[in-house]
Amino acid sequence: HADQLERLSYLSRVNLEGLKAAGAVLIAQSRYQVGHSQATTDTFRRAVTRICPRCTQEAVERDGPTGPFQKLEWLLLCVGVCRKHKVPLLQLPNAHHAHVTYDVVARVFAHLPEIQRASEEAAHTSPTSFEDYICERALSGPGEDWLAPLDLTGIHRGSLSLGMSMLFGPGKRVSELDFAELRSAMNTGFQVLVAGPEALVAALDDLRRNYRTERPYFSKDIGEFYVWLKSLRNDPSVDAIRACVEEFVLEKYPLQVGKTVLGSAMSAPKILTLNQVREVHGLGHVRVRGILAHLNRQPSADFRRMKDISLKDLDRVLAYWATLQDLKSAAAALNILPAQVKSLIKLGVL
Repeated sequence: HADQLERLSYLSRVNLEGLKAAGAVLIAQSRYQVGHSQATTDTFRRAVTRICPRCTQEAVERDGPTGPFQKLEWLLLCVGVCRKHKVPLLQLPNAHHAHVTYDVVARVFAHLPEIQRASEEAAHTSPTSFEDYICERALSGPGEDWLAPLDLTGIHRGSLSLGMSMLFGPGKRVSELDFAELRSAMNTGFQVLVAGPEALVAALDDLRRNYRTERPYFSKDIGEFYVWLKSLRNDPSVDAIRACVEEFVLEKYPLQVGKTVLGSAMSAPKILTLNQVREVHGLGHVRVRGILAHLNRQPSADFRRMKDISLKDLDRVLAYWATLQDLKSAAAALNILPAQVKSLIKLGVL
């Protein structure tokens, strides 16, 4: 607590701001000030003992009973490795009471053989860019990038949920991921988010094109990332990300007027389904795909999975369709037989 840090600063003659930067202060229910940032207990746990086995073994060999320590960044549950030794962190079994768990020295010496074994057997594991970023964010505070409004939990959950959607698709739960999969998902999502809005839109478009359901649908395609954003409907820290996703959905998916996306009602959809085109304009799926392939000078196969069309492309299709004539009308206009018109079409003349 804040008053305890003040007393500790007085007794140890250590700078109070330095203690705050290296400590965790409970500021609300389930929320901590973690160094120069904040996190909830989804991301940060004070009542656990997570250590680097090699840092700990070196400290014990060097300083004996006064050696063991626990870095603030090791208590971030989304950080899995020691950035100094590049080995996985070790979480010791919880004590019978949280206050006992806070005694890092006692916990270390109670599990010293296990720590020594982990130190010897630990495989080289480099920190990911996500882990480096989240640690520096705790130690130094937010920078000037797109993620500055988010706390550590926001960065953690946003990166993880987006990475899960990108790597595993719908249906995969966090509890089903192993250590390597978790780190891969967090890093994959983070690299997109930290790169800004354009990178996020590109990633969302990949999810849309690679849909795994009968047809593209935004909440299914975006998956866990959409669920995460929806859970933060009233949180201003994700306003920029939310607006980016809302705009993408409006631009890329057919929506009914009044359909709610992340709390905002859509008033002017920009995409129609091919079923809607058939009902309103009388053009079937195959014909619309064929005309658009012709106008774009692309193979028809490129449009085989197409289910929707933008209003802009629909205008092009309808304008082209209006210039066409049926076979008999074309034959009469050219003063030739319908079979000859077909031959000219096959030859590419018409």
